[in-house]
Amino acid sequence: MSLLQAWRLLPDLKLIIAGEGDVRQDAEVFIATNKLTRVHLSGYVTGKDLAKLIQGAKYVIVPSEWYENNPLSVIEALTLERLSSHPELEAFLNSSKKGEWISL
Repeated sequence: MSLLQAWRLLPDLKLIIAGEGDVRQDAEVFIATNKLTRVHLSGYVTGKDLAKLIQGAKYVIVPSEWYENNPLSVIEALTLERLSSHPELEAFLNSSKKGEWISL
């Protein structure tokens, strides 16, 4: 939910959140309550649709709030040569030719 909380400060930027999980309903309520009209929950996306979504993104943001040493979303973004930000993976991203560390 921290990404959505931060996005309240960026009302003019579009945000697409891919995936499903336990907090989806809370996210929907938060988005509606805060009138985040440029935030879209795409649900679970795979294959060519996922590649198209990632390739169309300026950034891939992974706001994991728990320790995850190798999230698939980071690997997918790096494979498709998109920028990723993940505090626990700074060294991993810095060592990649396809990723760039961005301090948020």
